[in-house]
Amino acid sequence: MGVYKLIFASDFFEDLEKAAQYYEEISIEIEYRFRVAVNDQVKLLKENPLVKSIRYDDVRFARVENFRYAIHYSADEINLEVSIFRLLSDYQNPDKYWQKRW
Repeated sequence: MGVYKLIFASDFFEDLEKAAQYYEEISIEIEYRFRVAVNDQVKLLKENPLVKSIRYDDVRFARVENFRYAIHYSADEINLEVSIFRLLSDYQNPDKYWQKRW
């Protein structure tokens, strides 16, 4: 198994900034820990995206450790690509955010 190429949807970065701003209002330290936790999870996806089970359609969730967020992504085993779509809170309804994926 090789290292996967990461492909990010612009929605992911918008979600990340919105969530980071929320945590920054609480504490800069918490915001920093959140960004590190997201980055750590993205690194894991690059190495082994298939470890997470499919939740719906071809979409998998990767939980952000110590935060109530999950990275929504799919993995292409043939082309060794990971498409990262969204970073959503457990409190958000994923159906509402899947109207456009790319």
